[in-house]
Amino acid sequence: MQINMNRQTVRELRDQLQVILDKHAPMQSSMLADLDIQIGNASFVDTEVTFKLSVKVKGSKPKEERDLEEYMSVISKWGDNWDRDRLVNYRGMDLKLVGYKRANRKYPFILQDVKTSKRYKFPTDWVNANFSIEKVGNLEEVQL
Repeated sequence: MQINMNRQTVRELRDQLQVILDKHAPMQSSMLADLDIQIGNASFVDTEVTFKLSVKVKGSKPKEERDLEEYMSVISKWGDNWDRDRLVNYRGMDLKLVGYKRANRKYPFILQDVKTSKRYKFPTDWVNANFSIEKVGNLEEVQL
């Protein structure tokens, strides 16, 4: 029997592999029980398929969130401070800063609508204008 790989076949295969991993991996060893294993995107030709496999520690922060924390620590050294917990109203949505993508130069920041949990990308200048904490003058300057 000849099987040709097509989109539907690859989707079904990925779903079946994910079920097998979810069901049997935690029973194999205690180390696998502490990991979150996901089968991701696939590339294929008519006789072969390659899947992306993502393995991360359960409960760990996503890469975008870790990158945002790192970015905010760097800009705080420059003297800029941002309020990460601030909610900004934009076109009727309450948005919260949740992530940063280094590779996306034009729209690197990820904001999430609090009500719908949909994510949106925004440019640096907009995020800087809406999430920066206003600087208060130095005490020395005030006393003079």
